[in-house]
Amino acid sequence: MAATFPSVSREIRPSSADASGERLRAWPGLKADAFYDPRRVAILPMGFCYPGSSRGGDLPRRPECAQTWRQSLVHGLKHVQLTLVIGRYAADWHLPENGRTSAD
Repeated sequence: MAATFPSVSREIRPSSADASGERLRAWPGLKADAFYDPRRVAILPMGFCYPGSSRGGDLPRRPECAQTWRQSLVHGLKHVQLTLVIGRYAADWHLPENGRTSAD
């Protein structure tokens, strides 16, 4: 899962507590136990470093963080069957043909 949100933690299960989390797990058709099983689902933030916030929300992700950390992790994943791309920065990274350039 490619996610823009910076603080997904398997220990606190943030997505299991509300309706948006249920919808997120429903997209790939996974129950909570499967969704939070690290042998089945990889939840990767986009930058691996929080860029800070401004009045309008989070600052843009720093491209060097994704290039340094994310790229090597994604290339190391084997047997990927589905990638959910969530958020603008994740879409920019995974779907560059859409014309956005905010993430590298």
